[in-house]
Amino acid sequence: MVTWLLSLWLISGLRLLLYRLYLQDSPPADLNRWRQLFLVGMLAAGAAWGSAGVFLFIPNAPAQQVFMAFVLGGVSAGASASLAALQNPLRVFIFLALTPITLKFFLAGDTISRSMGMMLLLFGTSWIYISAKIHQILRSSLLLQLKNQEEMESRKKAEEGLTKYKNNLERLVLERTRALSRSNDELFQEILERKKAEEEKNRMLSQMLNIQKMEAIGTLA
Repeated sequence: MVTWLLSLWLISGLRLLLYRLYLQDSPPADLNRWRQLFLVGMLAAGAAWGSAGVFLFIPNAPAQQVFMAFVLGGVSAGASASLAALQNPLRVFIFLALTPITLKFFLAGDTISRSMGMMLLLFGTSWIYISAKIHQILRSSLLLQLKNQEEMESRKKAEEGLTKYKNNLERLVLERTRALSRSNDELFQEILERKKAEEEKNRMLSQMLNIQKMEAIGTLA
């Protein structure tokens, strides 16, 4: 039992060290390599827990056997809840953890042991099915979240484009308004100049008429 505990602690420590190294390598340079390492660690943990069903299975001790079955069942259930996103490795983990003790119960030969073996077989199958459903829910939730995020990004881009178009339109209207105001000022100034020129022309014509009248009077005189 001591050897089994030491091996389990060693595997757990190595998995924890692997997890910390993964955090230090974030974002990971080689994601496939880390995935393979995590898979090996999880399979080693499953094999370690499964070996408990062989080395810690005490013949003619139903209480200890049932306790060990509940422990391994709890470990499998916990793995199903926490590792639902990794379906194939999870199935292998549950298989490695529950198969040895299930075979032990079936090979024991008595009715109670066979019933326990059937219960463990049904339990493992049920948790694999439940984990598949959890995986589908997680996948649907992530896809929906990704879709919502894409829609939000698309809407944000559309709003940014609309805001940019609105700003450009306002700038264009302002420039056209300023140009129209300048044109009105120039036209008003041109009208004033023409009016002044017309007045100057009329004044000169009036002076010319006066001069012609004076010349006519002088001629008559």
